[in-house]
Amino acid sequence: HSIKMNNYEAIDAYVRLNSTFENYYLNGHLNSQFYKYDAAYRASSTNRSIIDKYVKFIVGKGLVDENGYDISKIFGFDDLELFVLDYVKSANTALQTIYNFKGEISNLYHLPIRCIGVNKEEDIMDDVSAYWYCFDWRQRSVYQPEQFPGFAKGEPIIVNDIPVKPTEIFFLRGLDDSPLFSEPSYLPCLQYCFTDEQVSNFINKHIRKSFSVKTIINVNNGDKYSDDQIDELIRTYKSELTGTDGEEMLVSINNGIETATTVETIDIPDAYQQYQFVVQQCKNEIMQAHGVTNPALFGVIAPSGFSSQAENKQVSKLDLFDEVIQPMRNRIIYALNKLLSVNSPNISLKFIDQLDEVTKVDNGGNVTTQVIDEKNNNIQ
Repeated sequence: HSIKMNNYEAIDAYVRLNSTFENYYLNGHLNSQFYKYDAAYRASSTNRSIIDKYVKFIVGKGLVDENGYDISKIFGFDDLELFVLDYVKSANTALQTIYNFKGEISNLYHLPIRCIGVNKEEDIMDDVSAYWYCFDWRQRSVYQPEQFPGFAKGEPIIVNDIPVKPTEIFFLRGLDDSPLFSEPSYLPCLQYCFTDEQVSNFINKHIRKSFSVKTIINVNNGDKYSDDQIDELIRTYKSELTGTDGEEMLVSINNGIETATTVETIDIPDAYQQYQFVVQQCKNEIMQAHGVTNPALFGVIAPSGFSSQAENKQVSKLDLFDEVIQPMRNRIIYALNKLLSVNSPNISLKFIDQLDEVTKVDNGGNVTTQVIDEKNNNIQ
């Protein structure tokens, strides 16, 4: 088995807009780019750990309106987390927006971004008027794509003589100059995510196979046996010499002792170091692409000290909030403020931060515990 480091090619953003003769654009053939982000999320434990942690940092304890509007009654915590997860994972995310008879938003539901296509306008630079939803674009004959107006683009429909705003799709993308679909900042490390998976599969397979065949049974003068006799012989060996978890066994039928099977072992003295290098390189590249300030924040490196490491971890977290988390929060909050201003014109959303306990030891050996706000470093 060989690990291919060159089997990934970045796709040009313009080429990736796959539309054929349909009325929509997709992010690659049948939205394959979104499926690739999902695959990278599942493939690498490092990539998944970072993305999950970023979502936790961004969401904290949830969203609140500083002016008192209760957002939880229309936007559930689970939908909020999934909304943020798609944004971190793919730099694009979407919500289903449902209105009541008063023209207010009554519910917001997360829509998996892999299910979304962008309406084809007359000019690709025009504002998007609608989006297309399909449960699985790879099975369009089973799940027919359906068009929905974009946020604030829907024309009221008459229900029981009352004009009602139709269900709309709210689409948020990251800030870049790619057409229609944004690219996540960690895009350059996708190949390392899949390499991480291949190394894991390689090691797992060889552990299950006990690394090599340990028992070889040579049956000489094999030309005296018929095919049926050989089959019966192999069944006998298997039943008597192995069990369900027994060692692997090789049965060799030879015409004579001089043609008996021999095994040559290929010994690679530094194989462990080679794979250790590949694994560590994957971790480093993935963390760098995500902008990780301190691997210890994600459980990649265990702290080696007590007080100094805890303080260093807290400082790194504050840097991470300033450089990575807060910019993503700002864009999400700006978009949701615009969306929810339909219900509350003066809405001003903010994320509630989790509180961390930090243990410190002074020169006299006294232990104190402080609760520190992740974002603002407020000591309580």
